[in-house]
Amino acid sequence: MEIFFLEMGMVDWRQLGTATRNADDIPAALESLIFARDGAEAQIAYWKIDNHVIRQGTLFDSSYEVVKLLCPRLGDRSLISRPWLYEIMAQFYFGFDVPGSAPPYLRAMGFTSLWQACVELMREMLPDIVEQDFRDTTQPFDLRHNALMLFVGLNPVDRVHEVLAEVLAIEKNEEMRAEISENLRVVP
Repeated sequence: MEIFFLEMGMVDWRQLGTATRNADDIPAALESLIFARDGAEAQIAYWKIDNHVIRQGTLFDSSYEVVKLLCPRLGDRSLISRPWLYEIMAQFYFGFDVPGSAPPYLRAMGFTSLWQACVELMREMLPDIVEQDFRDTTQPFDLRHNALMLFVGLNPVDRVHEVLAEVLAIEKNEEMRAEISENLRVVP
């Protein structure tokens, strides 16, 4: 986890905005989320990020840095906070911003949209992790549900159909079967 602190320390959080002010309190919230000792701590930390970095679907400047820090943590199965990590990543994926609203450093990377930058980062870092978690029937339903949503959004349609059909054939949880069937129905 040393790399987490190094990466987090390289960000000038005071220069990044949130819904409420600058993002200088976000590193403490991220640390609390990653190192939560139980679900209640994870939930409290989650709410220090949600409604600040993203509010009612609107992404704020600090979103990209938060996504960049959290993506690698989704693969750490020892984290108690994984369901909440999935929840916040789904919020980012289904969020939005105003086109042309990317901060200057993201525009320099070729992005015109903060949302576009976040989703491209997720596409680069998450497909294998979310597929593995979606397929893993030992994971809690909420985690699998969010993994399914991210898997569908981050992968090519042919891959989505292939994997959903495979999982549906062996899935025993009726609620998850319904989710998979619905996604197979609506994904072109």
